[in-house]
Amino acid sequence: MRVRCILPWTVETAILDTASATSVTTIRDDVTATGQVIYPVEDAASTIWQAIHDDGLHHIVGAQGRRPPSPSAHVVRGLSRGRARHLGAT
Repeated sequence: MRVRCILPWTVETAILDTASATSVTTIRDDVTATGQVIYPVEDAASTIWQAIHDDGLHHIVGAQGRRPPSPSAHVVRGLSRGRARHLGAT
């Protein structure tokens, strides 16, 4: 058995069009307001395909995820955690 860790940055999915936990905007609005790129789902699929055929453990989807985090990235992560708490996740 082989284990792979897929680390998606922000990938184009329907959840981006749901309401943000902090305002009347969508998650997509919050993400794009911070200047982050939303990657097509094909990028995630390609990364998963590469992970299956590679010996590495961690595979990051999107070039932005390979850069050191900016201060605005912490805001988006905080929004994501807040949204998870709002939905009842721990």
